[in-house]
Amino acid sequence: MRNILVIEDSPLVLKILEHLFRKETGFQPIFCASMGEAQVMLETSAELFFAAIVDLNLPDAPDGEIVDVVMSYHLPCIVLSGTYNEQRRDQMRLKGVVDYVLKESQHSYEYAFRLLHRLESNSEVKILIAEDSDATRHYIRHVLTPR
Repeated sequence: MRNILVIEDSPLVLKILEHLFRKETGFQPIFCASMGEAQVMLETSAELFFAAIVDLNLPDAPDGEIVDVVMSYHLPCIVLSGTYNEQRRDQMRLKGVVDYVLKESQHSYEYAFRLLHRLESNSEVKILIAEDSDATRHYIRHVLTPR
């Protein structure tokens, strides 16, 4: 069973996620409703988590600060957002998040769960980079290395 840190403050979204987690046997959610709660959880138990699903806009982190907190613990981070902003999406991708998912329908949340399954199935995959250019090889390694 893989523990998933879910940081979300919307009661509606929490109900949807709880429903989806009940259908999943391989994932155990741990819910936090604020950046403060999540920081305490990560400071005491970060090694227990496989990945995180994170709301981009929290009451105590309205500008996505929670993403930096989660990423500092080297956890794969799936970002949920209620609004689409191309620039914000690009910023999140540059930080190394798994994906930026728009909260627009049930399919969005199901997609987030497919990402969790993909992370799980790829967790033991190794890649050999065969490239004669040191710079290119280092760049490819940087892109492929989980942050």
